[in-house]
Amino acid sequence: MKSLETKQKELQKFTKSLESKTLEELEKLEQEIIAEADKNGEELGKKEFDMPTENYETVANAIRGFLNKQSVQWQYTLGMVAMYDFWDPKKQPKKIPYPHLDSILRNLGGLQFTGYDEWAAVVAVNKFFEPLQKAYMEATQETYNIASRHDAVMRAIELKSPIGDETTDTKK
Repeated sequence: MKSLETKQKELQKFTKSLESKTLEELEKLEQEIIAEADKNGEELGKKEFDMPTENYETVANAIRGFLNKQSVQWQYTLGMVAMYDFWDPKKQPKKIPYPHLDSILRNLGGLQFTGYDEWAAVVAVNKFFEPLQKAYMEATQETYNIASRHDAVMRAIELKSPIGDETTDTKK
């Protein structure tokens, strides 16, 4: 995996290269990046990781406990039920799909934890996921790289696009 500094330099170089492109070239590049993002999304949707086994039942119970504390809007209940059901302490899956891993990590990352018992459970969950950390970060980083390039192209398009109708008089 490339270092953060290397990735930043690559993005800066990419952004600089956009300055010489025409609006039409930028719009074409945007479509290419969107296609790349779609392909990456499809690949991530199929990606699976080997589920760690050590301490699974304890971790599954902790995850379920954290999920069960949340208040969510109506439209999120189906997803929360599916996430909760996935972490059945008695039925450990051999694999965890990337979308499930990403959802649970993002969900847990947005929570706050109270008291020693919850803090200790968080430590156990973090330790459980350690074997997946490198592969997960690599998969996730590609999404961020694509998004960063898309953002750079959109900013370049915005700079080269006409501001509006030249005949509009804004001074009244």
